[in-house]
Amino acid sequence: MKRGQIHSYVFIYLFILLIVIVILVFGFVMIKKSNKTAETVQLSNIAVSLRNIVQEYNEVEEGSRTARFSLPSGIKKVCIVSEETLTNEFVYQGNGLYLLPDHFYKIEGFNVENGFICGDVNGEVEFQITKRDEVSLSLKESEQECNSVLYNKDNNIDIVFLNHNMDNDNFQAKINEYIGILLSKEPLKSNENYFNFYSVDDPVGCETEGYILCDDVQVKQIASKCPNDFIVILSKHLLDVPRSSSRDRVMAINTADDNLVVLHEFGHAFGKLADEYVVSGLIDINAVNCQSSPEWNNKFLGCSLSNYYRSSEDSLMRSFGPFSENEFNNICKEELLNRVGAYK
Repeated sequence: MKRGQIHSYVFIYLFILLIVIVILVFGFVMIKKSNKTAETVQLSNIAVSLRNIVQEYNEVEEGSRTARFSLPSGIKKVCIVSEETLTNEFVYQGNGLYLLPDHFYKIEGFNVENGFICGDVNGEVEFQITKRDEVSLSLKESEQECNSVLYNKDNNIDIVFLNHNMDNDNFQAKINEYIGILLSKEPLKSNENYFNFYSVDDPVGCETEGYILCDDVQVKQIASKCPNDFIVILSKHLLDVPRSSSRDRVMAINTADDNLVVLHEFGHAFGKLADEYVVSGLIDINAVNCQSSPEWNNKFLGCSLSNYYRSSEDSLMRSFGPFSENEFNNICKEELLNRVGAYK
């Protein structure tokens, strides 16, 4: 081999190595950025939940409750402050919630004994909310097993997330990501205040061949630690096999699947909507979005059964995936809205 050819190969190898290094560095930066974003969303939802609880208790004569939240591992101390104070614990930025080392969220309408209180935390924090003459907040040792993730108001549609095989930080990050996805499409987007979200850390036993099949008794037992109308089980895999699925009020989600899968499965569980593609082996269907002889202006053949019709060419109940802009079609939206209305 000639010397010039050797130099050419060396240059090519060095160029390839440089590209690999750039890709790895870019991937590392994007992962860190994604993790930071997930943490910010999680903490923001905690603050929103606490604001809603304080507001709710300001509107009643008296009462008390606790609220427990899971925290990212980077949060080492929690302080609640109801008046201006000088302390070495944190730099005062206003009345509210301090999630240290560097997060502050303004909250009004409550009182804390001595103006502020702080406590060290290790992955969780529990608040005591009490209303007598005024709303007071305090920190307490965690006794319950139900985490609030995003609380809006009482008598809502309660959704609890359960963990199959994820570490806690990734589990909580994915929960908040899915909440954002669920509330990103109509008619859920315009009715987000009618949903509360919770989680339980206890692992659920599941089999993952083909579908994610979990122990029904164990699932209901663990979910019972939180208010729950619907249950979402998160299962981590490297590929989108096994398939995500829905049965009755329980959704089992493979987190390797596209994020829109949670909306598709929610359409099944909450809306009782059928798949708008032909399902092999299915012999009967009873759903508002798949009809044998509908009176819709637009209809397209093939909706769970090959001789049934759907009302749109494509929708979230038919397909989803990366870069998909699919929505629920109008028939599905109307049914989902009717079911949300039952909780109003």
